[in-house]
Amino acid sequence: MARLQQGNFVSLFTGMSQIFIAAVILTVLFAVNIIGTKQAAVVNTIICAVMTGAILAFAAFGLPKADFPYIFQTGHLFYKGVPNFMAALALLSFATGGASVICQLGGEAENPGRDIPLVMIISTVLVGIMYVLVALVAVGVFPIDKVADQNLTIVAFEVLPRPVFYVFVIGAAQGATTSTLNA
Repeated sequence: MARLQQGNFVSLFTGMSQIFIAAVILTVLFAVNIIGTKQAAVVNTIICAVMTGAILAFAAFGLPKADFPYIFQTGHLFYKGVPNFMAALALLSFATGGASVICQLGGEAENPGRDIPLVMIISTVLVGIMYVLVALVAVGVFPIDKVADQNLTIVAFEVLPRPVFYVFVIGAAQGATTSTLNA
């Protein structure tokens, strides 16, 4: 189980190569996108629903176990200094990459003048809320020294029941990558 705690998606499928798993995922997504935009959108909606459910489960199971006074101690807010906080913000900029994809699909939308800004605003607010919920659990369950520079599976392994943990690893971690590839 220690190997699984490292967050390696491939560790769920022992004996299979990473290249094989990646090739299968890419082939399926390629086929779906060749069929058409609407079919790719349906697949992406399913992936995003599973991913959202997995992330919300992480928050729901983890928030009761988070130590909020610990989280908001002054020394923990800018752990390792402002430069590392700024680096984290730079990494978060990748989370807004979906907005450019939405704009590129304006020709496919029925009412792009209304729908695109609406989707961008609503999705940004909802994703921001989910980031905050995940962050509260990620740094509130264990001391920050233990989880700094680690992936979420260390905390997820602690707070989630085993079946939900597997859904989290597959649905959230792999879902994020797969939905981006599909887009």
